[in-house]
This record gives sequence, structure tokens and C-alpha cells, in this order.
Amino acid sequence: MRVYLAGANKEQLNTLDKKIYVLESFAYMQKHKESINLLLNNNFLLDSGAFTFIGKKNKDLINWEEYTNSYVDFINTHNIDLFFELDVYSVIGNDKTEALRNKIEQKTGKQSIPVWHIFLGIDYWKKLCEEYKYIAIGASGKNDSKWTRTNPEQLKALVLYAKSKGVKVHGLGYKFFK
Repeated sequence: MRVYLAGANKEQLNTLDKKIYVLESFAYMQKHKESINLLLNNNFLLDSGAFTFIGKKNKDLINWEEYTNSYVDFINTHNIDLFFELDVYSVIGNDKTEALRNKIEQKTGKQSIPVWHIFLGIDYWKKLCEEYKYIAIGASGKNDSKWTRTNPEQLKALVLYAKSKGVKVHGLGYKFFK
């Protein structure tokens, strides 16, 4: 198991004597461009930053096509291999989210990491396991967080199913508690 550190700052990364696994948000990196090379020198996973806008009043004002184009440009400019789709199912719906994912993959020539949520259903999970080598389970937000905490056996079954298909799974937004 690999644990990706989210939100590590430049000073923290400079104190480490070895490479670590780092997850950072595209939305954050746009504001802190001086940390890009330092972050990319580690085992890096790029989050789209789309979650930043979910639940905010201005989420309907976001031009998702333009945001996607900027995201793709960033991925291509920095040759990023591991990156999530724009996880905006709850904002724009499944079809439009899939269209953005397809656009990202066509323009980068790489598979993104799709994010599965319980509301997408088990059949969708199985479909993703057939099509992708790396997928994520969303655990942020009121409904996803509750489902993942209260259904550990079903969650385990999802992960084991993915493993049987040779698919890596990332728990996106998980918090570990005793």
C-alpha cells in the first residue's frame, strides 16, 4: 500500500531526504507555481482540483471546458503520468463528466484515474474495472463518506474485485481513524 501525502508544502518537502508519494491539487498548484518542480520530483499524483468547487455558490459559473483545457495543458507541459479525471458527477452529471474524461484522455494520450462514487452503482464500478488500470473510490462528501465508513465489507469486496482484474485502487479523501 502507498500513502500519498496531500497538501505538503515546499518547506516540508525540502526537509525530506528521500522521495515520497505526493498528491496535489491542480487548483492549488496554479496558485503556487514555485513548488511545481519540487512536487514533481517525488512520486506524484495530480488531483484535478474540481472538488474545490463542489458545494460552492459559484460552481455553476465554472466553465468546465476551459478548466479541462488548462488541466490538460498542465498535464502535458509537465509530463504527468498519474492524474484524476475531473470528478464533477454531482455538478454536471455522468454523461458530461465522462465527456470531459474522454477529452482529457484524448488530448494527453494517457488514461486518467476515474473516480467512482456509490451513487454511480456497482455495474459502473465493474465497467471501470474493465476499462482502466487505476481507479479511485471517492470518500469525501456527506454521502460517500458515510457509505465508506458504514459498509466496510462492501468496500472490501469492491477492492478485491478490482484486484482480481489487475486494477489498482486509490481511496480518494479517506481519513484513517482508530
